[in-house]
Amino acid sequence: MSSPRCRSALVPVAILALGATLAVTLFACAPPWVVPHLANAGLAVASGLLIGMASGLGKGPRVVASVDPDLNGNPHRFSLSLGSESTRLEPGHTWIQLDHFKWVTRGIIEPPQSFAVHPDGTVDLNGESFHPADPAAASALEEQINRRHTAQPSPQKNASKTSTATRPAAHRVEFQVRLDPLGHFLITARRGSEQVETGARGLQHLITDGWMLRPSRLHLDPLQRYLEFDEARFECSAEGAAQFAELLNQRFAPAIGASSNAAIEIRENSAAATGFDIHFWILRAGTRFEIKGHLGQDKLDILQDHDRCDLLNPRVILRISPPYLYLRRRRPDGGEESIPGLPDIKYRSVTAAELQRILNHPLVRRDGVLTESAAATAPTQIVPEAPTAPSPPLPTPTTPKVVESTTKRPPPPAFPITPPEPVPAPGETSASVVQALAEIHQLFANRNPREINEGIFRQLAIRLPIPVQDVLLTLPRVFEDRRFEVLDFNGTEIASVLQLRSEAFYGFYLTHLGPDRVDLVYACHGTHIEWGTDKCAVQPTTGAETVEFRSAALLGLAQDASHHFVFVVESAYRAWIKPREADCAHAYAHFIDVTDWARQRETLPLIWPSS
Repeated sequence: MSSPRCRSALVPVAILALGATLAVTLFACAPPWVVPHLANAGLAVASGLLIGMASGLGKGPRVVASVDPDLNGNPHRFSLSLGSESTRLEPGHTWIQLDHFKWVTRGIIEPPQSFAVHPDGTVDLNGESFHPADPAAASALEEQINRRHTAQPSPQKNASKTSTATRPAAHRVEFQVRLDPLGHFLITARRGSEQVETGARGLQHLITDGWMLRPSRLHLDPLQRYLEFDEARFECSAEGAAQFAELLNQRFAPAIGASSNAAIEIRENSAAATGFDIHFWILRAGTRFEIKGHLGQDKLDILQDHDRCDLLNPRVILRISPPYLYLRRRRPDGGEESIPGLPDIKYRSVTAAELQRILNHPLVRRDGVLTESAAATAPTQIVPEAPTAPSPPLPTPTTPKVVESTTKRPPPPAFPITPPEPVPAPGETSASVVQALAEIHQLFANRNPREINEGIFRQLAIRLPIPVQDVLLTLPRVFEDRRFEVLDFNGTEIASVLQLRSEAFYGFYLTHLGPDRVDLVYACHGTHIEWGTDKCAVQPTTGAETVEFRSAALLGLAQDASHHFVFVVESAYRAWIKPREADCAHAYAHFIDVTDWARQRETLPLIWPSS
């Protein structure tokens, strides 16, 4: 059985052969005065055939479908191939799992509206079924997978004027909005050669991944009948899609390649071998991935991997050899040389601000110009500043200061506790230390996790000028109409659980799981710290694996001078969280036990419990 590719290649050959046979017959039978006219007509037909073949070859790559046999030689499974890239349609897999080579993201094919592979190999694609045993199924599947669906433009009075006004600039992200077969918005964003497509529920992901600027308000009707976007309402119709696309292209399309001067961020961290942490983003297959951690050669290797990251100039080489960070550039002959104006850095003698400025220098970053003229304007040496005590990073966005409320809540129920015998400090008697610690331990005597979680959240709600959003949210196939109480520091209206789990959410929320189970969650910059009634969990970033502590551990909440949140926890949890504390510090969260809080209580005012 010939493959579809072979059959498609034989079609033009057969047409040419048939045309040649007819031409010979006509020339043999025609009178002499007709021969010149037939020759001209033959040339026109041949030219038309060749042009048609050329245009067919110029339509770009085409995915080819074929049928793989089983051990007995019977048709078994469909396969899709594009050049050397091939994927087999296995039962039970979704299209995202099978699209290993990102054909949709690369714009080669459009995403299937519906897709399923059954155990017998039958493929359901866009409402059509294809069985491997059907001889014509491979050709039909190939035609369906390569089909392009064009949006139907809505009639407008000044169509030409509108198309000119909404055409985005060549240096910006380009948006197109159309309706899917269910009548819902389908948004396509193109950035150079990259493309992503999502429904209205995925707009938040476009914002997070840098494809779209953040609106002031975003609300989607639960049935997707309309979308409220930045004080405007768009009905799910052809006219609404055109209006929404116009708004996105005019006001929410970020410029291609527009990067911050501090795309590579450096922060001081005494726990790191180099004394610093590094933070930057990479773009892979249209999706942004966050890279952060201790500044080491492994992170610098990611920066220099130009298939994964486009921040550094391709000729720049960064290498750590303690106690120096060497900055080199690659010569045309493959060797290395120093970069004029940027000497090697003794990283223990510079500050985080200085090192960040160096790594973002125009001689190092891709958006700079690595030329001798630029080198002439660079600083000739790096003078280390006088050593100063490292200051905690300022929160971005600003963490709200929790102020004392005029309404005093009653203190929590007190339970008797026997404090351990402390070691007296110089100038203090043992009796005074015992008395002070007894009062402190009595303050944290409440060990009811539900009361602690609710007590902390209620105190935050009373003291902060932020309204509490009391909402019922549903996660399909997981839970339905679960109650959430939310304090969003950004003031965003919460309409989905995905918003709470995204990097954009910043604040606290309560999850009501049952009469005696209410979990408290703090989230900032993708870090999620969960305080449950039977366990606690920490997720350093949205894509990282969650780690769990198998017990309730939260005792109270305080705030330091920089308005960072300080969680008072059990001693066992304090020891467990210590290796992960650096990741949580980026989210302005810190952890101490009761004894540590007792030593620093003058500088760490409590939010809960109230003294």
